[in-house]
Amino acid sequence: MDLLADLTPPQREAVTRTEGPLLVLAGAGSGKTRVVTRRVAHLLAKGVPARSVLALTFTNKAAGEMQSRVAALTPPMGADGLWVTTFHSFGARWLRRELAAAGEVPGAPAGVGPDFTIYDRADQLALVREILQELHLDDRRATPTAIAGLLSRAREEGRGAEDLMRQAPPGRAAGQVFPLYVERLHGANALDFDDLLLAPLAMLEADPDRLRRARERFLYVMVDEFQDTNRRQYDLLVKLAGGHRNLCATGDPDQSIYAFRGADIRNILDFEKDFPEAHVVALEQNYRSTKRILAAASSLISRNLQRREKGLWTENAEGERLRLRVGHDHEQEAAQVASEVEAWRDEGRPLGEAAVFYRTNAQSRALEAAFRARALPYQIVGSVEFFQRREVKDVVAYLRLAQNPRDVASFGRIANVPPRGLGEKGAAALRDLAGRAGIPLADALRRAAEAGLGGRAARGAGELADVLAGIRAAGAAAGADAVQAAVKLSGYESYLRAERDPSAQDRLENVAELATAAADYDRRHPEGGLAGFLEEVALVADVDRMEEEPDRVTFMTLHSSKGLEFPLVAIVGLEEGLLPHSLAQEKPDDVEEERRLLYVGMTRARERLVLARARSRSPFGGPPRPTLGSRFLAEIPPEALDRAAAPPAAVAAPDAGEPDEFGGAPPDAWRYEPDPDSGASDEDGALRAGERVVHPRFGAGSVVGLSGRSPNRRVTVRFDRAGTRELALDLAPLRRSSP
Repeated sequence: MDLLADLTPPQREAVTRTEGPLLVLAGAGSGKTRVVTRRVAHLLAKGVPARSVLALTFTNKAAGEMQSRVAALTPPMGADGLWVTTFHSFGARWLRRELAAAGEVPGAPAGVGPDFTIYDRADQLALVREILQELHLDDRRATPTAIAGLLSRAREEGRGAEDLMRQAPPGRAAGQVFPLYVERLHGANALDFDDLLLAPLAMLEADPDRLRRARERFLYVMVDEFQDTNRRQYDLLVKLAGGHRNLCATGDPDQSIYAFRGADIRNILDFEKDFPEAHVVALEQNYRSTKRILAAASSLISRNLQRREKGLWTENAEGERLRLRVGHDHEQEAAQVASEVEAWRDEGRPLGEAAVFYRTNAQSRALEAAFRARALPYQIVGSVEFFQRREVKDVVAYLRLAQNPRDVASFGRIANVPPRGLGEKGAAALRDLAGRAGIPLADALRRAAEAGLGGRAARGAGELADVLAGIRAAGAAAGADAVQAAVKLSGYESYLRAERDPSAQDRLENVAELATAAADYDRRHPEGGLAGFLEEVALVADVDRMEEEPDRVTFMTLHSSKGLEFPLVAIVGLEEGLLPHSLAQEKPDDVEEERRLLYVGMTRARERLVLARARSRSPFGGPPRPTLGSRFLAEIPPEALDRAAAPPAAVAAPDAGEPDEFGGAPPDAWRYEPDPDSGASDEDGALRAGERVVHPRFGAGSVVGLSGRSPNRRVTVRFDRAGTRELALDLAPLRRSSP
């Protein structure tokens, strides 16, 4: 196969320039995955050994697609030894190999061996919660979530407990938790997500020989979605490519949307500062969207300052205008979107071609009701994560404890599930014995008498030890065998069948689905075994388990939509406070990221794009409050929007007026009209949403909305410096800004 035959000149250049640093600025829908996979195949065709190529991305789904495409482009066995994986999976795989090959490893976490467990977010929060309780830190600001976030940021930035202790609460509490957290995490032979990046970096920095071997092994390093890398990931890339400089970074600053996960847009914007000899290739032809969709998205993103200018263009059809739908409340907004999808189906198009995106998961409730009312089937990506369901976590805990006999968290979860006489006191006694004797929990189970256990508790400890041994034996061959052994030997299947819970059958089906997932892993990675399957489970992302359902609409957050595409896309909640989100309105950088988030959602659409908003919402189940149309609507050319051609089944928004400066929302969609007796007026009349006001303490701002009746009326103001605040209108010392 000629790997270059169907490539454009810029794509061909990106594929064939294989020596030295390369930055590929790949616009939305520009064939980025094709370029990345062809580049890997081109290297292999040139005679580069597959084991010398490392390709990194961010989801298992993306890595799997990349692997399958490369395999289709290369001769049989030609890609054997190739590492195409996520950053965290790379860290886990590399650490297991390095820890297994040597005894004392400079820079490695103390006491951690190659059979380590990966603690997911729930495990991490449970450990933090346990330590907070022991230290009697019950400050409401010191929640497990807040502490875990502070610990993660401190570790990523190379700061220690002393630095946290100097901060205001809850930093002080995080400083107290820090040493105990690391000690117990590593003492359980476990690593968290931060460790999977920090430990390889520390080991490479501590051992020049190990660094040299890593660079000699991975002679060509490629990273997809480079704009989503954080500083530690960037440091790891620079470390690996620091000798040969063969680093290919592919990405798009306009699609950087994960700052809340630590992604640093400066990594791609400043790439040429760190690699001044880098060659830059821009991929500007869009193969996905219609001209109108692309033009609207380009107009929106052009308002950002943190970007690299690109001239995206397409040979696709002109296409229809974007459809703007305005409901008088969130329920009517959802009904209009459901009607748009219903009309799509009536045109003979599969429902699986349609997707609905929202800023927050809470927005899915009204959509679900509207779609159920029209008998439109749907799937929700990321609502209740499969691997976080109770029965799935129970079985996985058996697998983890069998793999890592020091996994205290997993032991605590299943010591007495199903009941076997090992209550809290018995489990605590076994943990104490393991700590005193310096032995794994699995060994402590065999020495229950030394822990003071007798009778039913001692027998239960022996039964659990036998179960773990059986799982270990089964897991040596395949992950699916280990799952079957865990379910059968532990009695968990019988335990579920005996429950008189209407959801028991669903839980049994979830356990069966776990076995199916393990079998699927075994087919894809026959050499991975139980350890590999557990690693995939720990590092799975929401989108990795998204099913391609031909007869179901897909619901997901805008963040989850990255990397996907659909013929029909609807985006709801185009309002101030939702998009851009209220937490992102104080800093220009945050607003730019919110704009990028909408840009990503818009550029997922191939043929039809629906933008929707509501004139009022009921926050936290309270009374409806008027909303202000998103500022982003004003950044889309008015001629690109179609406000009238709603499908026949839609509920028309009442009193729709002409477009205004807020980007297509009719005037009554954002202005507040007070009651005649409200008293919410001054010498110039009533305040209106969008009006500029000044507060003596908070400064200048814009009125977002008003609600209620005098004397309990409230005004919501987005202040330029103090953020969004809700004030009692009759008491707040507000005055209009001078013209």
